[in-house]
Amino acid sequence: MSTLQAVKLLPTLTASEGKRGATGMGKARKGGPTLKVALGLGKNSAERGYDAAKGGYFEEGAPGGAPTKLEKVWWVQAEALPGLWWLYRLSNDASFLDRLERTLSWIETKQLDRENGEWFWSIIPDGSIGPHGDHKGEEWKASYHQLRAT
Repeated sequence: MSTLQAVKLLPTLTASEGKRGATGMGKARKGGPTLKVALGLGKNSAERGYDAAKGGYFEEGAPGGAPTKLEKVWWVQAEALPGLWWLYRLSNDASFLDRLERTLSWIETKQLDRENGEWFWSIIPDGSIGPHGDHKGEEWKASYHQLRAT
């Protein structure tokens, strides 16, 4: 299970609170059960999957435990940004904004290939490109993750 799955689900969960759109967000902001679940999942993911030393999110970890795969995969970083934004908006906890800014900084300085464009698939803990190498496209790499991050 990805440590970011809960954060990725946050916009979907909050929108499902009542009707979609502003009505659903209004109900979620008032503390409905979906909000409590979404915030709990998102906080757990943010606390356990976030790399406080370098910024960014680790690929995977057991529920309630420490990360087990320390690689930082492109889609996890991309999905963290809107997830952290929603966590901040729904909780007013500025620590989520700090994690968002540090994750964005991680992307801009480590995950993004400034010379050739696109994002590297993954970066391993020593800061080098992960086992997928420096190729940027394949059947599992879809750009909708990056679009959601903007």
